[in-house]
Amino acid sequence: HRGTSWTDLVCGRAAPGTDVLAVGMLHDRVPARLPRHSMLLPFRITLAVPVGTDPQEVLGRLSRKARQQHARELLSHSRTLEVATGEDDFAFFYDGMHRPTMVNRHGDAARSEDRESARVCLFQHGVLFFLRESGHRVAGMLCRLEGRTLVVRLAGVD
Repeated sequence: HRGTSWTDLVCGRAAPGTDVLAVGMLHDRVPARLPRHSMLLPFRITLAVPVGTDPQEVLGRLSRKARQQHARELLSHSRTLEVATGEDDFAFFYDGMHRPTMVNRHGDAARSEDRESARVCLFQHGVLFFLRESGHRVAGMLCRLEGRTLVVRLAGVD
């Protein structure tokens, strides 16, 4: 949450006592010469939720404060979860939520699954969720079920 310099990173002043330090930056800002003890890796976050037969089991893994906050937000924002299955739902998500979100966040550097690959490989073999607030779709997630784990592959907001 604060800026630093490559000099401070290289000599250890940026985060003293740290065993591993991850630095995130745009690709075009990476220096041509990296410190000898560094690695340049692509940035990707994988959100995975182990699922079971009992939804309460999943909720039980959350902290009490997180469960309370979730319950308050469900009521205050009239939030519901929609499981979508139609081709029109996929088009609404991919064209109206996912792609615009990626372009807004990453501009020309936006990368994602192409539309047809997302439809065939993810949508047809996964689950599309929409978060609704007061009946309106405000966010979506296209997930893939891998064994007993639900992996978020594409996300977007309205």
